[in-house]
Amino acid sequence: MKVLHLIDSGGLFGAEKVLLSLVKQQMHDRMEPIIGSINDSPIKTKALELEAKTRGYKIHKFIMKPGISLSGANNIINYAKKNRVDIMHSHGYKANILIGLQPRFFRKIPIISTMHGWTNTKKFSKMRLNQELDAFALRHVDKIVLVSKGMLTNKKISKLPKEKLTVIENGVDIVNVDYTKLDNASIIDEYIYEEELRCKLKSFCNKSIVVGTVGRLSKEKGFEYLIEAIYLVRKKVERDVKLLIIGDGVEKDNLLERISAYDLDTKVMFTGYVDNAFNLLPLFDIFALSSLTEGLPITLLEAMQYSLPIVSTNVGGIPYVIENKKSGLLVNPLQPKELADSIELLINDEAYAIKLAEQSKSIFLDRYSSGAMATKYHQIYQKLVTA
Repeated sequence: MKVLHLIDSGGLFGAEKVLLSLVKQQMHDRMEPIIGSINDSPIKTKALELEAKTRGYKIHKFIMKPGISLSGANNIINYAKKNRVDIMHSHGYKANILIGLQPRFFRKIPIISTMHGWTNTKKFSKMRLNQELDAFALRHVDKIVLVSKGMLTNKKISKLPKEKLTVIENGVDIVNVDYTKLDNASIIDEYIYEEELRCKLKSFCNKSIVVGTVGRLSKEKGFEYLIEAIYLVRKKVERDVKLLIIGDGVEKDNLLERISAYDLDTKVMFTGYVDNAFNLLPLFDIFALSSLTEGLPITLLEAMQYSLPIVSTNVGGIPYVIENKKSGLLVNPLQPKELADSIELLINDEAYAIKLAEQSKSIFLDRYSSGAMATKYHQIYQKLVTA
């Protein structure tokens, strides 16, 4: 079966990681996946395109102007027909709008859309307009996949045709490297190529309790509350507790101001964007997720695989993955004191932290491998192709 995956990628984030894992597994299952990357520049190479090429995956760039392009939509459909694609699989609002709004009698090829998550947006904004168009376009695709049951509570999603909705939880590749045999310095040397960052990380992580997180520096990630939580933890815990944030984004300046206000300049570190950031997770003693909204975050699954004790807000699909006080600690969003109390508990009770981490890894291995995810997608593909 030949599948054309369509995405307008902004980096190697959650949706991209899911896509790469899915393509890898589909190739293993002797399918023919193609990554269709929507790009507004014939010169620029996106991070996803580079990663796919490095891995040897088949990729095709669809060059089109920013915004909604009818000619771009036609190019995608014509490519799919010419290459005898059996099914198109969209991973984001732009591909949904471009292809979903095309009449079925014209495109002929069935399309499935995976909703990796909708972020909160301002009432009058370009992103809000895109979400409204996306919601309309989704009504015209053949199947809509949500990455967690928690997304069913979203008001806009609940208005979509129920017969088209299904849930397939995200999956990631199983990592076979035993990081327990590597110290922090070895991990940093292996995966950080910039000398200045290597030195800073080694110094930062040395002889400290490192609370870590990964994500874009955007409002919905709630990092301001995590920073305040670290401030509160440090007031009560004698050991040197630090916060390591792997990621970059528009909120960085605002977060730096907050860090300075709490006098945490040497206790909170931003690495900036790091390729394959999951490789640095073993640097963390505790994984913390402070998001205000989520689908099913890949970073959470990666933390589970690496047997990290987890503190997370109970938003989106997270409570369907982490059971409070059994496989992690869940807190309410917007509550830095709850975050702080949970982090403090894991620092003070190491045996309990290890027990939670072991249980979360067991859940990951049972439910969240890329193989389990790919099998469920293949079942949907088969039904749509033979309908």
